[in-house]
Amino acid sequence: MDRLLTRSPHPRRILLGQLISFGDCLYATTVARQIKTDDPECHLTWAISSRCRQILDGNPHVDAIWELPSFRNEELPAVWRDFCRQAFARKHQGDFDELVLTQFANANYARWDGNLRAALFQGYSRPITVPLNPVVRLQPKELERVRDFARRHELKRDPESLDSVILFECAPGSLQSFVTPDFARNVATLLVSKFPQLRVIITANDIGTAFTPHPRILDASELSFRENAELSHYCSLLFGCSSGITWLCTSDAARRLPTVQLISPTSRLPNSVVADHRRWGLPTEHIIELYDHDVAKIMACAECIFEKGFTTARLKYHEFRVTRLRSYRHFFGCLMWTGEYEAAKRLFVRNLPRLLRKPLALLWHLPYLLNFVLRKNVQLLR
Repeated sequence: MDRLLTRSPHPRRILLGQLISFGDCLYATTVARQIKTDDPECHLTWAISSRCRQILDGNPHVDAIWELPSFRNEELPAVWRDFCRQAFARKHQGDFDELVLTQFANANYARWDGNLRAALFQGYSRPITVPLNPVVRLQPKELERVRDFARRHELKRDPESLDSVILFECAPGSLQSFVTPDFARNVATLLVSKFPQLRVIITANDIGTAFTPHPRILDASELSFRENAELSHYCSLLFGCSSGITWLCTSDAARRLPTVQLISPTSRLPNSVVADHRRWGLPTEHIIELYDHDVAKIMACAECIFEKGFTTARLKYHEFRVTRLRSYRHFFGCLMWTGEYEAAKRLFVRNLPRLLRKPLALLWHLPYLLNFVLRKNVQLLR
């Protein structure tokens, strides 16, 4: 149900639709900020799932929240279709003057050009000129919870040594990474055994990470997702998955940490942090990306960071990979099989320059085009 906060007599009423996920909702806080910059007097309602609702607590650019029940990722296509029907109906009734639908789902797959943040931003018709840092406003009670966690574990704010405290993101729901809680704990155990001064904090987006405690492997499951932004100030290095915690650490409430991103080379949605930052003119010298789940290689990279410095380790271990067409093929297939032909056409045109660099990739379209012709013929026969 809606929970309206305040409403002036004549503001433009705008609805921002971004239901999930954590990282994507963080991206969309920039859109909300841009909307309020372009039209400071407007009344902005954000539609979001209860799972991600906490991201908006205290956000100064959001006037009201339309909170939807939590749902699983695989339910998004059906939930998004139903939400869009409701949103357009409410616009027709006069509840909203404009819809800004940023969620990357269904027909919005047509916005894909290799960069997820760009696909979301295209849901807004005007240029993005505000700072790109996600907007997170922590409340005093959240800051105190993190301070209490730090006191109990004797963590110092803004540690200088890289081998002091690692924040280790484990997100088994991430589409980008091979990291699971078990993998993270195994690597953490090897790290603290190798480096006596090091502590590792295991954290995740919204699942418990409880495990048999180790004196120098800490479980942050007692903290909320948002509170990891403040927790980053007590850490010196991030091992990330290009998932929610990684993007939270780019917010205006977090400390920018040197990071090692562990990304799956077979992901259908590879969201390279380096590629994203290059696209938007953001610094990348603090990021190492590894596409190999070989624990020995990850350990060797960590040793190089601690013993020779991050810059040296980056020169030796960073593996930047150009975005492949696997994601495009997946999204094009989804659109064709669900009958979103106009969206599939827009996706094809948007990515045509990339496709022409690999002419054989054009052959991928033949089964889908054949299916399209057969469907049309069946419709004509009827």
